[in-house]
Amino acid sequence: MFVSGDVLKINYGAFDHYGIYTENGTVIHNSKKNKKVEETSIERFSENNKILVSSIKSENPALTVQTARKYLNIPYSLFSDNCEHFVRMSCGLVKESTQVIRRQLT
Repeated sequence: MFVSGDVLKINYGAFDHYGIYTENGTVIHNSKKNKKVEETSIERFSENNKILVSSIKSENPALTVQTARKYLNIPYSLFSDNCEHFVRMSCGLVKESTQVIRRQLT
């Protein structure tokens, strides 16, 4: 199934939602609905939608989970701290959101 440190993705048509799978079988994600980074059950994260493994990858999955937990309760912001920003930062990548960039270009 999924491995700790995997970046998970749910496609909602117009956008994707991202989270990080943990060793506890939970997912850490920046929730627009709850307006903060939180660790939830995989069922709550998916809301009965199909979960995919994202192309966003980490070179050190254990460090990714550890870093993600440091961001718990950080507030959600569509343009500066959304779910994609969060997973990329947790993976040690550049903090950006390709989804926001695409929207700004159209």
